[in-house]
Amino acid sequence: MLTITADAAEAIAHALEEAPDAAGIRIAHGDGSMNGSGPSLEVEMVPEPELDDEVIEAKGARLFLDPETAVALDGKVLHAEEDEGEIRFAIIDTP
Repeated sequence: MLTITADAAEAIAHALEEAPDAAGIRIAHGDGSMNGSGPSLEVEMVPEPELDDEVIEAKGARLFLDPETAVALDGKVLHAEEDEGEIRFAIIDTP
């Protein structure tokens, strides 16, 4: 399962403050990799998970992963950093 750092959970929870209770951030496979070294991932706020999504809830954050993405990110860590008011997410391998 994907693990969420405290910083990522805080960023997601903050983004969802005005959203309906069932809303979350969905990560799903996209069409092509941007850097050629991993899967292309699309991130968007959605009102609810898809039927087969894996739902991860941590510290007020709701994250939805499509089945393919859940497998690809198993054992990884989602981290977030704020840079000049912009949130950047990163997927990190666990040590």
